[in-house]
Amino acid sequence: MSKIRILIPILLLIYSEYTYSTVPYKGRLESINAYENPVILQAFDWYIKDPDHVNPDPESNLWQFIAKTKAAEIAEDGFTHVWLPPTGKAFSLDNSYNVGYAIYDHYDLGEFNQMGRVRTKYGTKEELIAAVDKLHSYGIKVLADVVMNQMMGTDQVSEIPFEYAFKVNNDASVEELSRGTVTSYVNFNFRNKVDVSPRGDTYSNFHWNKDDFVGMENYGAYYLFQGQKLGNVNYFGDLVHMPAQDQDLYKFLRSDIILGLDINLANIEVQNEMIRWSQWLVRTVGFDGFRVDAIRHMDIPFVKRWAESMKSFMEKAGKRTGLIIFGEAWDGWAERLNSYLQGLPQNNNHIYTEGAGPNNYCGINRSMSLLDVPLHYDFQKIAKQNNSYPITRIKDLPSRGLVANNPNYAITFVDNHDTIPTQQLESYIPVHTKLQSYAFTLLNEY
Repeated sequence: MSKIRILIPILLLIYSEYTYSTVPYKGRLESINAYENPVILQAFDWYIKDPDHVNPDPESNLWQFIAKTKAAEIAEDGFTHVWLPPTGKAFSLDNSYNVGYAIYDHYDLGEFNQMGRVRTKYGTKEELIAAVDKLHSYGIKVLADVVMNQMMGTDQVSEIPFEYAFKVNNDASVEELSRGTVTSYVNFNFRNKVDVSPRGDTYSNFHWNKDDFVGMENYGAYYLFQGQKLGNVNYFGDLVHMPAQDQDLYKFLRSDIILGLDINLANIEVQNEMIRWSQWLVRTVGFDGFRVDAIRHMDIPFVKRWAESMKSFMEKAGKRTGLIIFGEAWDGWAERLNSYLQGLPQNNNHIYTEGAGPNNYCGINRSMSLLDVPLHYDFQKIAKQNNSYPITRIKDLPSRGLVANNPNYAITFVDNHDTIPTQQLESYIPVHTKLQSYAFTLLNEY
């Protein structure tokens, strides 16, 4: 078998459906066989300086940097795929730039005057397409980072009644909030407060309102809107405890809602819009595959439906060769992650217990690959940065991680933009162990 490697400035990922080769492909990729040993570059990190910074980075105009400077070098270094950051217009506070995961408008790729500017953090729509075209000219496939779990930043304020709400305090204690209303921004019609050439109905006339969101998170407070039901997601027990009568409700709420407005992905109209947008993104930009953000918190039947719909669409669009779709389900327990990968959406067991397997655990039925988060944490344990399990030797690794359970669907990595210091998921691998970890992922064959 063959495998896939993925690198970013601080990261190596490997898609384990493929066998590793230490010999990079030089020059332009000419044949289908070139993609039998894929290597993916994550072409961004969290702390790229804003383009208007007094001392910007070369990457601060990322689309231009790729098109004018890096595309040829990426090909020469042997990469077959490039993973780009989220491309839509993100929520902007005080006219600042956002990395892209706080999505305001999926369809604004840097074309409309919204959130205080036309461009996104990375450039304009035309520059994005030029970067993708340049990568394609070297035979490199390009992956879109799609964010379908959350949205932020409308211009219209509403008072939304809520069924339940909990607040996590600075000391990690949790308190239930009295029922009432909460100020929220749920009406997305992309017209702005003033008419300064917003998108409006261009590309899509889908107008988001309160019925399209389950609830929201705001500065540590989690709300379930009145009349809404939490998504069909798995319950994760590794959260702080409420009093006995409330802890299950709190944990299910936290397992579903993580940031801003939580999109109601059980709503069929919302599902259809997300699929339409994903297909539009491929037609407009030319993407060849996807990294899907935060699928652990997304409605499981939707995840499976979206992945299967996009696979079918990509194949009909002539993009079967080199197609990669993988999701971020941030779960450090290999057995549980494997059960989520293999289980069926209709399974009604959403609480993983010791010994539970894919036959009864709710999951995505192998509809896409997953990041091998458990293996990443094993690298951290080897570096003696994580003492939750007494593993200290690389020779123990072949039996561990998602890759040991399901190598055809595991994307192994060493670090990424979420694991670096100061991030909530901080679990950075020191340099001395990072090199060993890269050697393991590149040279170990399953």
